[in-house]
Amino acid sequence: MVDRKDLDRQTREEFNKFQEKCVEENTNTYTLVQRLLSTDYADKVIVTTIQKLGLALDSMNKNNYKEKLAPLAHERIVFIFDECHRSQFGKNHTAIKTFFPNSQLFGFTGTPIFEQNAQSLMIEEEVASLKTIKDIFEKELHNYTITHAIEDGNVLRFHIDYFKPESEEIQKAETLKKAIVTAILAKHDKTTADKKFNAVFTTASINDAIETV
Repeated sequence: MVDRKDLDRQTREEFNKFQEKCVEENTNTYTLVQRLLSTDYADKVIVTTIQKLGLALDSMNKNNYKEKLAPLAHERIVFIFDECHRSQFGKNHTAIKTFFPNSQLFGFTGTPIFEQNAQSLMIEEEVASLKTIKDIFEKELHNYTITHAIEDGNVLRFHIDYFKPESEEIQKAETLKKAIVTAILAKHDKTTADKKFNAVFTTASINDAIETV
């Protein structure tokens, strides 16, 4: 399960590299429902968007997809969610768990939601708290951090350049910001191999960014 059309396409392409035509495109909700109900072994692995399944489980949908899917309600189905921090904090997650009580749900994310960055509220016995990835998927099966990726050689190590003001005048806040930007621009072409790489310049706030520009 993915939450964007481009991820839908990319995921299907990766599956089909492993085994040609092992997954087919679900162009709309009707096609998804037909594939879910299919007894063809070729339809056992399905790649689709959370939006299509959400429509299929919508009781108000005029096509009555939810009623048609009733024979699958108590089957053991595995759902794997990509980028689950984006798609599993709303009504769709509840709809899936309610309609498929015997299902198993797995979520993958590179930006997990912890208490420190949580925004969604959940209420239990009139007590409100912030909802995290652990609340949604319960047990963590595995984690692979940026440290692991660096150790495995999958991403480049961090490179840090330090800036030292040449005078006390430059150390003043506004002057210092401009001096840092000037220093970055001076070495940008060389550092990025003649602009073959992009860079992101971060600031403490939007106002800081505007003032720096």
